[in-house]
Amino acid sequence: MDNGKVSVTAQGGIATISFFHPQSNSLPGALLRELGDTITQVSSDPATVVIVLRSEGEKAFCAGASFDELIAIEDLEGGTRFFSGFAHVINATEWQSAHWAKEKGLYNDVFDTVEAMDLAIDALAQRLVNSNPEAMSELKNIFWQGTENWDQLLVERAGISGRLVLSDFTRNAISKFKSK
Repeated sequence: MDNGKVSVTAQGGIATISFFHPQSNSLPGALLRELGDTITQVSSDPATVVIVLRSEGEKAFCAGASFDELIAIEDLEGGTRFFSGFAHVINATEWQSAHWAKEKGLYNDVFDTVEAMDLAIDALAQRLVNSNPEAMSELKNIFWQGTENWDQLLVERAGISGRLVLSDFTRNAISKFKSK
């Protein structure tokens, strides 16, 4: 899988799913599918109470799609299949700082070191795993309200992205970006 990997460690009700690819800004479809399958498998384990998703390495957290795979899409079916893996990933054309994201309420906190961030994540996971299981279940129900047709919506949106990636504009933009 081009040196990419997905791994799971579990202890005390906390499952940590780690993923890695040498080009952190280029997550291949096969690795993305493995990541999705792993999340599904781990979430169905009754021993798992909390899942921590962790991108290995020092680069961006799962920044996006493989341009080589994008440019190789030749038809709507292939485009839909490719984007189904990225149905909930937003292609941002402008990057903002972590402090900007915190100011806008997208981040709860910003850390100066990876070690400090990891300690905070571990502390939060411990608080969650020791929380009232009934309350945690109700919170999950609340968070997912209004998403009854989520699976259908994601496939429809993947189809739109699959169609758009076939346009001359998109192909030229990807080629231009790759040539930088």
